[in-house]
Amino acid sequence: MPSPIDYKEFSKALLLDKELLGLTSCDKSLKLNFVKVLGMDFELFYERDISQGRYRPYVPPEFRHRILDTLRSFSHPGVQLENLGESILYQWIVKIQDFIEELEDNNLDTKSTRNCDSNIPVAQEIDTCNMQKDVEELPTVYHGETIVDRKSVFQGHAATVVSLEQAKKVLIELKKNKKIVNATHNIMAYRIINDSNLVIQDCDDDGESRGGSTLLHLLQILDVKNVIVVVSRWYGGIHLGSDRFKHISNAARMVLTSSGYITEKNTEKKKHKKR
Repeated sequence: MPSPIDYKEFSKALLLDKELLGLTSCDKSLKLNFVKVLGMDFELFYERDISQGRYRPYVPPEFRHRILDTLRSFSHPGVQLENLGESILYQWIVKIQDFIEELEDNNLDTKSTRNCDSNIPVAQEIDTCNMQKDVEELPTVYHGETIVDRKSVFQGHAATVVSLEQAKKVLIELKKNKKIVNATHNIMAYRIINDSNLVIQDCDDDGESRGGSTLLHLLQILDVKNVIVVVSRWYGGIHLGSDRFKHISNAARMVLTSSGYITEKNTEKKKHKKR
Protein backbone atom coordinates (compact mmCIF):
# COMPACT_ATOMS: atom_id res chain seq x y z
CA MET A 1 0.00 0.00 0.00
CA PRO A 2 1.53 3.36 -1.02
CA SER A 3 2.04 6.14 1.45
CA PRO A 4 0.09 9.44 1.11
CA ILE A 5 1.38 11.72 -1.65
CA ASP A 6 1.06 15.43 -2.28
CA TYR A 7 -0.03 17.34 -5.37
CA LYS A 8 3.56 17.69 -6.64
CA GLU A 9 3.84 13.94 -7.00
CA PHE A 10 0.46 13.90 -8.72
CA SER A 11 1.75 16.61 -11.06
CA LYS A 12 4.75 14.43 -11.84
CA ALA A 13 2.42 11.56 -12.62
CA LEU A 14 0.54 13.78 -15.06
CA LEU A 15 3.73 14.79 -16.82
CA LEU A 16 5.00 11.20 -16.99
CA ASP A 17 1.70 9.70 -18.09
CA LYS A 18 2.31 7.56 -21.19
CA GLU A 19 -0.74 8.69 -23.11
CA LEU A 20 0.03 12.36 -22.45
CA LEU A 21 3.52 11.75 -23.81
CA GLY A 22 2.10 9.95 -26.83
CA LEU A 23 3.54 6.58 -25.90
CA THR A 24 1.77 3.23 -25.99
CA SER A 25 -0.03 2.49 -22.76
CA CYS A 26 0.04 -0.98 -21.28
CA ASP A 27 -2.59 -2.76 -19.24
CA LYS A 28 -1.82 -3.09 -15.57
CA SER A 29 -3.94 -3.68 -12.51
CA LEU A 30 -5.27 -0.54 -10.86
CA LYS A 31 -5.85 0.14 -7.21
CA LEU A 32 -7.96 2.92 -5.74
CA ASN A 33 -6.77 4.69 -2.64
CA PHE A 34 -7.87 7.71 -0.59
CA VAL A 35 -5.09 10.11 0.32
CA LYS A 36 -4.70 13.56 1.81
CA VAL A 37 -3.65 16.33 -0.57
CA LEU A 38 -2.89 19.61 1.19
CA GLY A 39 -5.14 18.56 4.06
CA MET A 40 -8.21 17.71 1.98
CA ASP A 41 -9.83 14.43 0.95
CA PHE A 42 -8.87 13.61 -2.59
CA GLU A 43 -9.41 10.51 -4.68
CA LEU A 44 -6.42 9.22 -6.65
CA PHE A 45 -5.65 6.08 -8.57
CA TYR A 46 -2.46 4.06 -8.27
CA GLU A 47 -0.95 1.99 -11.05
CA ARG A 48 0.75 -1.27 -10.18
CA ASP A 49 4.25 -1.37 -11.67
CA ILE A 50 4.76 -5.11 -12.15
CA SER A 51 8.46 -4.81 -12.94
CA GLN A 52 9.14 -2.89 -9.71
CA GLY A 53 6.57 -4.66 -7.57
CA ARG A 54 5.10 -1.42 -6.21
CA TYR A 55 2.38 1.14 -6.83
CA ARG A 56 2.85 4.54 -8.36
CA PRO A 57 0.47 7.49 -9.04
CA TYR A 58 -1.84 6.99 -11.99
CA VAL A 59 -3.90 9.57 -13.91
CA PRO A 60 -7.62 8.60 -14.06
CA PRO A 61 -9.11 8.56 -17.59
CA GLU A 62 -11.55 11.42 -16.92
CA PHE A 63 -8.68 13.64 -15.76
CA ARG A 64 -6.48 12.59 -18.67
CA HIS A 65 -9.16 13.39 -21.27
CA ARG A 66 -9.75 16.87 -19.82
CA ILE A 67 -6.02 17.60 -19.79
CA LEU A 68 -5.53 16.28 -23.32
CA ASP A 69 -8.32 18.55 -24.59
CA THR A 70 -6.61 21.52 -22.94
CA LEU A 71 -3.20 20.67 -24.38
CA ARG A 72 -4.63 20.05 -27.86
CA SER A 73 -6.08 23.56 -27.81
CA PHE A 74 -2.53 24.83 -28.33
CA SER A 75 -2.65 23.51 -31.89
CA HIS A 76 -5.19 26.20 -32.76
CA PRO A 77 -3.57 28.77 -35.12
CA GLY A 78 -4.68 31.71 -32.99
CA VAL A 79 -3.14 30.22 -29.85
CA GLN A 80 0.08 29.40 -31.73
CA LEU A 81 0.36 32.99 -32.94
CA GLU A 82 -0.29 34.34 -29.43
CA ASN A 83 2.54 32.20 -28.04
CA LEU A 84 4.92 32.72 -30.95
CA GLY A 85 8.55 32.36 -29.87
CA GLU A 86 7.70 30.91 -26.45
CA SER A 87 8.31 27.39 -25.21
CA ILE A 88 5.14 25.38 -25.74
CA LEU A 89 6.33 22.79 -23.23
CA TYR A 90 6.39 25.42 -20.49
CA GLN A 91 2.85 26.47 -21.47
CA TRP A 92 1.75 22.84 -21.18
CA ILE A 93 3.24 22.55 -17.70
CA VAL A 94 1.47 25.76 -16.61
CA LYS A 95 -1.85 24.43 -17.93
CA ILE A 96 -1.37 21.17 -16.02
CA GLN A 97 -0.54 23.12 -12.86
CA ASP A 98 -3.68 25.21 -13.36
CA PHE A 99 -5.71 22.00 -13.69
CA ILE A 100 -4.33 20.67 -10.40
CA GLU A 101 -4.97 23.97 -8.63
CA GLU A 102 -8.54 23.99 -9.97
CA LEU A 103 -9.06 20.59 -8.35
CA GLU A 104 -7.72 22.01 -5.11
CA ASP A 105 -9.89 25.15 -5.38
CA ASN A 106 -13.02 23.07 -5.91
CA ASN A 107 -12.38 21.37 -2.57
CA LEU A 108 -11.87 24.56 -0.56
CA ASP A 109 -14.36 25.13 2.22
CA THR A 110 -16.28 28.34 2.69
CA LYS A 111 -13.73 29.65 5.18
CA SER A 112 -11.16 30.14 2.44
CA THR A 113 -13.61 32.30 0.47
CA ARG A 114 -14.20 34.81 3.23
CA ASN A 115 -14.37 37.70 0.75
CA CYS A 116 -17.05 36.60 -1.69
CA ASP A 117 -19.11 39.78 -1.30
CA SER A 118 -19.35 41.38 -4.74
CA ASN A 119 -20.05 44.73 -3.08
CA ILE A 120 -16.65 45.00 -1.39
CA PRO A 121 -15.63 48.68 -1.36
CA VAL A 122 -12.80 48.95 -3.84
CA ALA A 123 -9.40 49.85 -2.54
CA GLN A 124 -9.33 53.31 -4.11
CA GLU A 125 -10.95 54.40 -0.84
CA ILE A 126 -7.81 53.50 1.14
CA ASP A 127 -6.69 56.45 3.26
CA THR A 128 -2.93 56.52 2.76
CA CYS A 129 -2.44 59.52 5.04
CA ASN A 130 -3.26 57.51 8.15
CA MET A 131 -0.91 54.74 7.05
CA GLN A 132 2.23 56.87 7.03
CA LYS A 133 2.75 58.27 10.51
CA ASP A 134 6.53 58.07 10.44
CA VAL A 135 7.49 59.74 7.17
CA GLU A 136 11.23 59.52 7.82
CA GLU A 137 11.28 55.73 8.14
CA LEU A 138 8.25 54.67 6.13
CA PRO A 139 8.44 55.37 2.38
CA THR A 140 5.51 56.69 0.40
CA VAL A 141 3.16 53.88 -0.59
CA TYR A 142 1.49 54.22 -3.99
CA HIS A 143 -1.80 52.54 -4.88
CA GLY A 144 -2.80 51.61 -8.42
CA GLU A 145 -6.14 51.35 -10.20
CA THR A 146 -8.27 48.30 -9.54
CA ILE A 147 -8.94 45.45 -11.96
CA VAL A 148 -12.31 43.70 -11.65
CA ASP A 149 -13.04 40.34 -13.26
CA ARG A 150 -15.97 38.09 -12.35
CA LYS A 151 -16.37 39.83 -8.98
CA SER A 152 -12.70 39.39 -8.04
CA VAL A 153 -10.84 42.67 -7.43
CA PHE A 154 -7.09 43.17 -7.87
CA GLN A 155 -5.09 46.22 -6.83
CA GLY A 156 -1.37 46.89 -6.74
CA HIS A 157 0.62 48.81 -4.14
CA ALA A 158 4.27 49.86 -4.49
CA ALA A 159 6.94 51.66 -2.48
CA THR A 160 10.65 52.41 -2.59
CA VAL A 161 12.65 50.24 -0.19
CA VAL A 162 16.40 50.05 0.31
CA SER A 163 16.46 47.44 3.06
CA LEU A 164 14.61 44.36 4.22
CA GLU A 165 13.46 46.24 7.31
CA GLN A 166 11.81 48.90 5.17
CA ALA A 167 10.06 46.21 3.14
CA LYS A 168 8.70 44.68 6.36
CA LYS A 169 7.46 48.08 7.55
CA VAL A 170 5.59 48.67 4.31
CA LEU A 171 3.83 45.32 4.69
CA ILE A 172 2.96 46.03 8.32
CA GLU A 173 1.54 49.45 7.47
CA LEU A 174 -0.45 48.14 4.51
CA LYS A 175 -2.07 45.50 6.70
CA LYS A 176 -3.15 48.11 9.24
CA ASN A 177 -5.79 49.05 6.71
CA LYS A 178 -8.95 46.95 7.18
CA LYS A 179 -9.66 46.60 3.48
CA ILE A 180 -6.17 45.35 2.71
CA VAL A 181 -5.83 43.02 5.68
CA ASN A 182 -9.21 41.48 4.75
CA ALA A 183 -8.11 40.77 1.18
CA THR A 184 -8.13 37.08 0.33
CA HIS A 185 -4.48 37.33 -0.76
CA ASN A 186 -1.80 39.99 -0.38
CA ILE A 187 0.83 38.79 -2.83
CA MET A 188 4.25 40.37 -2.44
CA ALA A 189 7.66 40.62 -4.07
CA TYR A 190 10.60 42.94 -3.56
CA ARG A 191 13.92 43.52 -5.29
CA ILE A 192 16.71 45.51 -3.60
CA ILE A 193 20.24 46.35 -4.78
CA ASN A 194 22.50 46.89 -1.78
CA ASP A 195 25.71 48.95 -1.48
CA SER A 196 27.77 45.96 -2.61
CA ASN A 197 25.67 45.78 -5.79
CA LEU A 198 24.18 42.47 -4.64
CA VAL A 199 20.54 41.68 -5.40
CA ILE A 200 18.32 40.97 -2.39
CA GLN A 201 14.97 39.65 -3.50
CA ASP A 202 12.13 37.53 -2.21
CA CYS A 203 8.40 36.92 -2.71
CA ASP A 204 5.37 35.61 -0.86
CA ASP A 205 2.31 33.92 -2.40
CA ASP A 206 0.10 34.51 0.67
CA GLY A 207 -1.96 31.50 -0.36
CA GLU A 208 -2.13 32.36 -4.10
CA SER A 209 0.07 29.60 -5.50
CA ARG A 210 2.76 30.97 -7.86
CA GLY A 211 1.49 34.53 -7.34
CA GLY A 212 4.63 35.74 -5.59
CA SER A 213 6.97 34.23 -8.16
CA THR A 214 4.88 35.85 -10.89
CA LEU A 215 5.45 39.28 -9.29
CA LEU A 216 9.15 38.68 -8.73
CA HIS A 217 9.61 37.57 -12.33
CA LEU A 218 7.92 40.79 -13.47
CA LEU A 219 10.32 42.89 -11.37
CA GLN A 220 13.24 40.97 -12.83
CA ILE A 221 12.30 41.30 -16.50
CA LEU A 222 11.51 45.01 -16.02
CA ASP A 223 14.79 45.42 -14.07
CA VAL A 224 13.00 47.30 -11.28
CA LYS A 225 15.32 48.07 -8.37
CA ASN A 226 14.73 49.00 -4.72
CA VAL A 227 10.99 48.46 -4.91
CA ILE A 228 8.41 46.37 -3.10
CA VAL A 229 5.16 45.59 -4.88
CA VAL A 230 2.08 44.06 -3.29
CA VAL A 231 -1.04 42.95 -5.14
CA SER A 232 -4.19 42.57 -3.07
CA ARG A 233 -6.86 40.24 -4.36
CA TRP A 234 -10.41 40.19 -3.03
CA TYR A 235 -11.86 36.87 -4.20
CA GLY A 236 -15.32 37.17 -5.72
CA GLY A 237 -16.45 33.55 -5.46
CA ILE A 238 -15.77 32.59 -9.09
CA HIS A 239 -12.61 30.73 -10.12
CA LEU A 240 -10.57 32.67 -12.70
CA GLY A 241 -8.09 29.93 -13.62
CA SER A 242 -4.86 31.17 -15.19
CA ASP A 243 -6.45 34.59 -15.85
CA ARG A 244 -5.66 35.50 -12.25
CA PHE A 245 -1.93 35.57 -13.05
CA LYS A 246 -2.55 38.00 -15.89
CA HIS A 247 -4.48 40.28 -13.53
CA ILE A 248 -1.79 40.01 -10.83
CA SER A 249 0.88 41.03 -13.34
CA ASN A 250 -1.24 43.83 -14.81
CA ALA A 251 -2.15 45.23 -11.39
CA ALA A 252 1.54 45.33 -10.47
CA ARG A 253 2.53 46.85 -13.80
CA MET A 254 -0.16 49.54 -13.48
CA VAL A 255 1.00 50.72 -10.05
CA LEU A 256 4.68 50.58 -11.09
CA THR A 257 3.85 52.73 -14.11
CA SER A 258 1.60 55.25 -12.32
CA SER A 259 4.15 55.70 -9.54
CA GLY A 260 7.01 56.27 -12.01
CA TYR A 261 9.07 53.12 -11.34
CA ILE A 262 8.69 52.08 -14.96
CA THR A 263 7.59 53.86 -18.13
CA GLU A 264 5.68 52.66 -21.15
CA LYS A 265 8.82 53.18 -23.24
CA ASN A 266 10.83 50.89 -20.97
CA THR A 267 8.12 48.26 -21.19
CA GLU A 268 8.14 48.41 -24.99
CA LYS A 269 11.94 48.06 -25.03
CA LYS A 270 11.70 44.88 -22.95
CA LYS A 271 9.14 43.42 -25.36
CA HIS A 272 11.38 44.16 -28.36
CA LYS A 273 14.39 42.56 -26.68
CA LYS A 274 12.33 39.44 -25.96
CA ARG A 275 11.48 39.12 -29.63
